[in-house]
Amino acid sequence: MRHGKDNRVRKLRNRSSYAMSYKDGMRFLALALCLSSAWPLASAWWANRQTTLRHGLVWLWLAWAAWLTAMAVDLLSFSPAVGWVSPALLSQYIALCMSGCAAIAVFGARKPGVGAWNFVIVGLLAINSVPLAEGTLRGFTMELSGLRLFSVEAPLAVGILNYLPTRQGAAAALLLAACGAVLVSSFADTLDPKWLDDLRYAGFVGIGAAPWLAFALLQQKKGTFFFSAPVYFASSSSVQKEECPLFPEFDSRWQAFRNRFGFVWGERLRQQFNRSAHHNGWQVVLRWDGIRATCGSNREQTEREELLETLTALMKRFTTRGD
Repeated sequence: MRHGKDNRVRKLRNRSSYAMSYKDGMRFLALALCLSSAWPLASAWWANRQTTLRHGLVWLWLAWAAWLTAMAVDLLSFSPAVGWVSPALLSQYIALCMSGCAAIAVFGARKPGVGAWNFVIVGLLAINSVPLAEGTLRGFTMELSGLRLFSVEAPLAVGILNYLPTRQGAAAALLLAACGAVLVSSFADTLDPKWLDDLRYAGFVGIGAAPWLAFALLQQKKGTFFFSAPVYFASSSSVQKEECPLFPEFDSRWQAFRNRFGFVWGERLRQQFNRSAHHNGWQVVLRWDGIRATCGSNREQTEREELLETLTALMKRFTTRGD
């Protein structure tokens, strides 16, 4: 009997050792992915350095630093003092708040008012920092109600969903799921702690991998994307004649803008262009995937140049060239 008991104890130790090595592996993988994601973020900064997205990218860098700190704190496993909030929980909450600020920064990326939108973001950050201030006064404890969690979740979800119908749709979906996993694992008290740890580490890995996935998707050539299908069919629902692509240069500029600024500004610019085309008598229409004209109709070079000039003029509010 003693021999059987020793075997059971040995098996439990092996399982515990495997669980610890698995968790440590997930932690190191997430930290390595997050640290290396500085490269795609730097590429994004360089590609958008002359656009109004510069302010949003600053907030994105701050969110990246917050997640890097949160993963490092979780890896080091700091033990909080009695009655104090866990440093890991605190750092994850701050990272989620900073991610929400970065997510909504794109909605103010249009002249005029690009700089003023930062005050809106600072106001959101101040609102989400109220639980931290209250916790400090109460002895470093933090209480989060449903409304306060909603103020963290809503900007994060709206900002990320803005990119769902773009080329980075899969990366946006991964980032949203990863942030949701960290949020649930950090503030859900009714689930098994073992599953909460696995969920949190999976969320960390997803957050570190999302920038790389977005970078890889942007390197691909033109193609069809699943998340763009609902927007494509909605924008094509009023088509009565067979349509054909017009010219690639226009589509490449339009799709680059759409992928950078997301659905909100992309749809706004698309509607403005279609109104301009209607007023000028051009028999063309800008769909979500590119400009279209009636098949068989010939477009002179002068009209094509006018279409491209109109698109460029509409995009001037989103560029910082000449400032």
